[in-house]
Amino acid sequence: MNPPLLTETPVWSNFEGRILGVLELALSLIKEVDETTSETELNRHLADKLSEANFKLRSSGTGGLDFLPAYDGLQYPDEDSPPEAVNEKRPDFTWSWQSDSDATYSEATREYVVECKRLGDAAGDTFSNRYVDNGIARFVSESHRYGHRGDSGAMIGYVQVPGKTAILTAVQARANTQSLGDLVEDGQLEQKLARLNQHLTRNFGKSPFKLVHFWIDVVPSPTATT
Repeated sequence: MNPPLLTETPVWSNFEGRILGVLELALSLIKEVDETTSETELNRHLADKLSEANFKLRSSGTGGLDFLPAYDGLQYPDEDSPPEAVNEKRPDFTWSWQSDSDATYSEATREYVVECKRLGDAAGDTFSNRYVDNGIARFVSESHRYGHRGDSGAMIGYVQVPGKTAILTAVQARANTQSLGDLVEDGQLEQKLARLNQHLTRNFGKSPFKLVHFWIDVVPSPTATT
């Protein structure tokens, strides 16, 4: 009898859980920045904190992984990927590994993709639109196929203007125009680090696909004192 596929066993859940643990700790370590800080600078800062968080979890024996994610790197291609998805599309962070329990190398290769975007632009909710168009949509579009070898992935939202509830309204409205599904709060939204869940329907890979959203306040509160 053939062994079960990786995504049909607890192995993927364990892999995903360890990644989410690293992400949550890394985001809690992010320092407050100026509201004009660019996405590139924020991603560089997050990459450093991912390394720090993974080290802390491994050192304490409470989590972490044996390897860090690829930063701004290409996903591994497959035979069904269009050339543009293979040659041009670069997720912000990608954890990849192979199992030894699948029948082929293609089935054994798994990836967890994390895409990051800024949130909170007051000028016409431009950032909210980009979060959907250049973020969420990349997990369902044929041209990007983010996370095509996995069951789930994540989006990081760098919140640079207070008011996650209003931001969620704008993001959800934009997602509705593309039938991308509802973002569901997982706990209190108005806190420094908030989590939301979304399920996406797509024409490749695993579907439905679970997308976890972490929204982190990266600028000081207007009521904060020094």
